[in-house]
Amino acid sequence: MLSGIGDKAALSKLGIDAIVDLPSVGKNMSDHAFLSGAWYVNWNDTWEDNLAPDRIAAEITQWNATHKGPLSYALTQHIAWLRLPKNDSIFQTYRDPTPGPTSAHYELIPIVSYDICC
Repeated sequence: MLSGIGDKAALSKLGIDAIVDLPSVGKNMSDHAFLSGAWYVNWNDTWEDNLAPDRIAAEITQWNATHKGPLSYALTQHIAWLRLPKNDSIFQTYRDPTPGPTSAHYELIPIVSYDICC
């Protein structure tokens, strides 16, 4: 809301001029849960190696020619936005925080990272 986009009344209390009055901005927000697993691997290559000045030109050439190689790697190939069942017992205690019946309750993004740290 520091940008001036949000609830005009809330912004004015903070001394921020409202550029766009959108009362729902900043409401019902939740953070992404993040669970990380780490494994030691027998590999000395890191993603940064592919971006090194002496390699990046060759990687770009390979991508342009074949659409293969390190620049074709994505952090994830799968994303799932999922909802709890309508009759889940949590809704007996808490209201549904989503904006509608087709909005996800949680998101799963499995990621394989090629970076090795420390």
